[in-house]
Amino acid sequence: MTTPRLILVGEQNPHGSNPAHALYPHPRGCAGERLCRVVLGLREETYLRSFERRNLLTGTRWRTKEARSAARDLEVDLGPTPAVVVMLGNKVRMAFGMTLLEFFESAPDGHRYLALPHPSGRCTLWTDPANVRRAREALLRLAPHLPLGEADLSNAFAESNPPDYAAEAGGFVQ
Repeated sequence: MTTPRLILVGEQNPHGSNPAHALYPHPRGCAGERLCRVVLGLREETYLRSFERRNLLTGTRWRTKEARSAARDLEVDLGPTPAVVVMLGNKVRMAFGMTLLEFFESAPDGHRYLALPHPSGRCTLWTDPANVRRAREALLRLAPHLPLGEADLSNAFAESNPPDYAAEAGGFVQ
């Protein structure tokens, strides 16, 4: 069985347009760091090695028409290789033409799509360990080889700058 490509898709990076910085786990407190450490519970090196990371747009203003075009382009780029596309937030989900459900899986064209709430600090869904657990379980159904929870940091999300993530662990443990 072929291991699918794993692609995280975010909105845009307000810190710059370099594609290498899409959902990057720095600076501290950014969406990429929350996704890596809190939602997925991964070590930074595992996160960077396991996922392709993309944003639909560059700049600081969301442009729906351009985001839809970028989502279509990404789907074309997927080609025939099996892929798991993790859409982060309502804006990204809508750009892909998906419904507004919080957690769901879909399989058009042989690729699997998973919609998750955005990992920004403004999204309070991630303060509930049950939501972290649901997200990890959903992703594990699509990519069972991922060591989700290896860093077990799920309760640290509520803190904007926790001094020690590991000391705050307590959600889902794989």
